[in-house]
Amino acid sequence: MLENSEDQIQALEYLKEFLKSDKNLMIITGKAGTGKTTLIRQIQDTALEDNWKCIPVGVWGRSVSSLIQLTGIPSLAISKFNRIHEDLKTLDYEYSDFEDWYENNYSRRFQNSFERSAELIRSLFTEREEINNTLLVVDEASTLTLAQLELAFENIKKNNKNTKIL
Repeated sequence: MLENSEDQIQALEYLKEFLKSDKNLMIITGKAGTGKTTLIRQIQDTALEDNWKCIPVGVWGRSVSSLIQLTGIPSLAISKFNRIHEDLKTLDYEYSDFEDWYENNYSRRFQNSFERSAELIRSLFTEREEINNTLLVVDEASTLTLAQLELAFENIKKNNKNTKIL
């Protein structure tokens, strides 16, 4: 495992402060290739330690694939994130809420993968069960419109008392 840069260490320290604050938006910036996406795994671990579940979203399919590959965390495109919330409101859906969809979708998706991956996914969702705080981590957020971000924030707030975006 690579060691974190000073900037990554500082970002994780700021994250700890952010999760305890009353603020609901934190932005991490940096040049391409500086490890912002790779840091998401540690962001999730830090969030879980402070009783926050983490939902990583990407901008498009390729960014979601990179998120999953680099972090091992179930991720989805922000457009799908928003569409699932809309479907849950308007369709006779088999899932009770987004968290139910998220867990079931990824449990099925990874059940045929090698056992270590499947076990990590089961462990992740077991840890998240009783957590009501949600950190929506948006990779490449600068490529989104304000309307897309606002919709994602409103969608996640409906199911969780405490919601933040990174």
